[in-house]
Amino acid sequence: MNRQKAPKDYIHWIFLPFIGVFFCAFMNLLFSLLKLDELMNKDTFSFMLDFFNDKQWLLIAIEAVLAPLLEELIFRSILFGKLRIKLSFLFSMLISSVLFAVLHFNLLQGVYAFIFAVILCEVMERTDNWWAAVAVHAAANIFSIFMNYMTPLNEFVTNHAVVVCIASAVLLFVCMFFFERMARGREQSERRSL
Repeated sequence: MNRQKAPKDYIHWIFLPFIGVFFCAFMNLLFSLLKLDELMNKDTFSFMLDFFNDKQWLLIAIEAVLAPLLEELIFRSILFGKLRIKLSFLFSMLISSVLFAVLHFNLLQGVYAFIFAVILCEVMERTDNWWAAVAVHAAANIFSIFMNYMTPLNEFVTNHAVVVCIASAVLLFVCMFFFERMARGREQSERRSL
């Protein structure tokens, strides 16, 4: 599956950060609108805020860089990749996504993580490159950090939650549609050239 790719083969990657951002916005707002965010483990979040209070740069480095790198290496590159050699996409995706969700140790975060992992497996399958999954994951985490720390953005989103939630869902599906379409076009052109 490893093949030399020309720069034009990566044009569909332009959608990857947007997929992460719109997924994060949609799920967070949906949980908030359904009042499910109250089920989140607030103790863990409070501990992180207290611990990193004077070290925001460290929190950003961990959440935006280290976590996406390690989680995508373990769950998409190694686990999904090894399963994919022996199993179908569906079973590989389900197994790795369930394990990713379980390791988030919270039912609501687990649901979020499972759905996100499904998207990340699709990205990995279409690009054959774990860096693509890292890009989506990092974008979602960065957006989440901004949502929690940037009061004006948080206030705007809170005041317009329904509209922003719907817009995020629509934009997520538009980005996924174009990403899929461009990835399939690349795959078809590769098959024709063989």
